[in-house]
Amino acid sequence: MRNLKKFLIVCTFFVALALLAGCASAPAPEIAATEAPTATPSPTATPAPISFEAAAEANRAELRTFSDYGSVFSAVQESKAEEDGADVPAYSSALRAAASPEDLTESDILRVDGEYIYTLTDKNLTIFHLSGETGELISTTPVGTAWSSSGDGSGSFAGSERTPLALFLRGSRLAVLLDVYGYESFGGEMRYSEYVGVDFYDVSDPHTPVLLASAGQSGVYSDAWMSGGALCVATDFSVLDASDAADTDKFIPRVHMAADSRLLETESLYALPNGGEGCTVLGGYSLDEAAQKNAVAVYGIEAKNVYPVPGGLFLTDTRSVSAESRRMSDSVGDYTEYVELLCTDLFRFDFDASGIRPAASGVVSGLLPEKSAIAPFGSGYVCLSEVSGSYTNTNMYVGKSDPAPAAEQTGSALYTLDAALTVTAKLSALPNGDSILWAGFTPETVLLSGENGSCTADLSVPGTITAVPGGDAILADALLPWKNGGYAAFRHESAGQMALALYDSSLKKTAERTFGSDYSSTLESLQSYIVLPEKNLLGFAADDSYCLYAENNGEIEYCLSVFLTDWAWNARAFEQNGYLCIADRREAFVYLPDTLESAASFLF
Repeated sequence: MRNLKKFLIVCTFFVALALLAGCASAPAPEIAATEAPTATPSPTATPAPISFEAAAEANRAELRTFSDYGSVFSAVQESKAEEDGADVPAYSSALRAAASPEDLTESDILRVDGEYIYTLTDKNLTIFHLSGETGELISTTPVGTAWSSSGDGSGSFAGSERTPLALFLRGSRLAVLLDVYGYESFGGEMRYSEYVGVDFYDVSDPHTPVLLASAGQSGVYSDAWMSGGALCVATDFSVLDASDAADTDKFIPRVHMAADSRLLETESLYALPNGGEGCTVLGGYSLDEAAQKNAVAVYGIEAKNVYPVPGGLFLTDTRSVSAESRRMSDSVGDYTEYVELLCTDLFRFDFDASGIRPAASGVVSGLLPEKSAIAPFGSGYVCLSEVSGSYTNTNMYVGKSDPAPAAEQTGSALYTLDAALTVTAKLSALPNGDSILWAGFTPETVLLSGENGSCTADLSVPGTITAVPGGDAILADALLPWKNGGYAAFRHESAGQMALALYDSSLKKTAERTFGSDYSSTLESLQSYIVLPEKNLLGFAADDSYCLYAENNGEIEYCLSVFLTDWAWNARAFEQNGYLCIADRREAFVYLPDTLESAASFLF
């Protein structure tokens, strides 16, 4: 009892000292009788919290590999049982990026080479000779087939169709991508199958294109790119119906060569470590050799999460990460802090004339806004990310069972990564204090912008990013070179509108114009743009027309509108033999670029 009295006296003494100290500055807050006092750890006596980048790097993911089809089936079933990933939020609509990488040809339905136009018209490949004011239809070659079906009277049925999707051209080699789908009856069970075919043609004589070889891969077409002579095709392969390990065609993609096909071998199969929905098939092809080189499949990633770069591509996966940040103690008890954040895994695959192969993996905190958020720069890469995370506290001495929010961090960041995809530098804000809202990647420089201004990112010193103040704010979905080192910036506006702004080399805005809702589809096909600084002309497709504008005394003035009988996003503009040509899949229009007078028009 005597010891208890001494303890109570000591406690009373320290409480009195605390009250006197509080009274010297401000009234002490009231504490409920049932609540224990909360101690605040001294900042100088505790370690600093780990950064989001450190937490993400500590949880870096590596792709899984397989020894047999049975283990692939097990991984598919585990992924189907997983329900995570549904709570990953979408990126902020305010955060944007624009990239113009060199040596990367995107998918398209119309190509121009010399004086020839190659276009997909319905089920045909049409080659048209265009030279100034003269034009001639050279050849029309069937490359697709309409729906056809058959039955043998015993219940067996088959039906299929081949629909051209895109074409790629390199010298005298042309590749046509096709959606091939149909139904077949197996033992009374009707099955639907779909794959993307790649037909190679020799067009050295455009009058008689010659089919050289046919190949393909399982899945639904997503996109395709060509770098050099290497072609990469991305497809989505569904594994939702996989319920029997013996039925390998339900969960193992195939590659198709002529009339033959085979399942991908296990060494070509990869998966996210923690599962996930979807399966992306990446097929590698060589236009020069007119052949399929190889294919790989990655389970847990959908093809919409493929980010192409010259000579390669990134597959991305965004997930939540929770890690212990720091532990602290004081006179009252123990204190544990956790960091919780979104991070994005980056899996880089190289593709060249030899095929597609995994090359490196990395991770950045946050989530990427769009496919143009990664771009090559120097020997590595730059990446724009929307950062979102928090620090949470668990006060063990209070007896709290639920973590209490301590601090939140949101915003955006520009990262540099080396060839191994290790983060080497990070920039979270502009010199004026603005958050980064936009990044524009060009082969020569990186442009950044916030709400109140823009700047140039200086990456000349390895491991650092220095923001050099520039000019006016930029927010663009597409960035194209303009006069004297300036830029033309196209962006989506609210309510389906589109805006075009012009900037000089110092990033000062020189002109701007907003277009109505009829232009809402303009940015869906970046191949439809034409920018001719030397001619003071800008052109793009909109609604049912192709429109041309010019800059004059700080104004963007209307010049010409060409009505199109085909969908506007199929229209392309180009210079040829001193003429300006506008073509879609049905016709071509020829104009004098200096006066925009009509010179000729042709039907394909």
